[in-house]
Amino acid sequence: MIFIFATTYTWFVVARVIEGVGASLSFASASGMLSERFPDDHERGIILGRAQSGMSLGATVGPIYGGVLYYYFGKTVPFAILAGVVLIDGLLRLSIISKKPETDYENFRKKKNLGGCSTLMFLQDPLILITVGAIIVSLIGIRALQSILPIHMMIVSPTITSLQEGLIMVPLAIGFGTSQNTLGSLSFRVGRWLSCLIGFGGGTVLVSAAPILPRLIELRHSSSDFASVFALFDSAICLAAILGMM
Repeated sequence: MIFIFATTYTWFVVARVIEGVGASLSFASASGMLSERFPDDHERGIILGRAQSGMSLGATVGPIYGGVLYYYFGKTVPFAILAGVVLIDGLLRLSIISKKPETDYENFRKKKNLGGCSTLMFLQDPLILITVGAIIVSLIGIRALQSILPIHMMIVSPTITSLQEGLIMVPLAIGFGTSQNTLGSLSFRVGRWLSCLIGFGGGTVLVSAAPILPRLIELRHSSSDFASVFALFDSAICLAAILGMM
């Protein structure tokens, strides 16, 4: 809602900070919940790939959505619609919260003797650091493209509209959505590390790296603190966005 009424640069920055905090909390907890609900490594990879496709498609379709609505209706309409969507999304999330004292994964965790572990401990694991580094490297170019391309288009063609700036992101959205929905199962068969190595874009690396992290903390740390490790995953995405847009 702040975006609707913001008129100065300072308020837009404040709105972006609040948006970032909310998105990060949502991503870490949702990814941790999915990892708990699907303990099988193959099935977990498919589900996390689909979840990643939703996040990535949101990031790439956002400019298209914003460009089209801003071109036809101005600044207020796109953010008003988003506010309504967020409200509905929050209510749906409340509806899926399990109130059962014991879940299948809790039983699985007790059998495997999985406990908790600190984020600092995860940061000392070289395999986790390599995975996080791969995410950063794979996304820097994409984030740089998303920031440079609209500016370059305005310089080359001063008459370009916000509609055209948004539509230029359509190929990227298609590539992300296709790779992340199809490679979740394939990366399990060919090997996720190999999939990251030969990945042809950020979507391939993300869908391969997402299930690697929870598997690493289960095997190497006997931990089930999935939210903390996905907080590192999200931090890597944010760092790539900062470095790419600089």
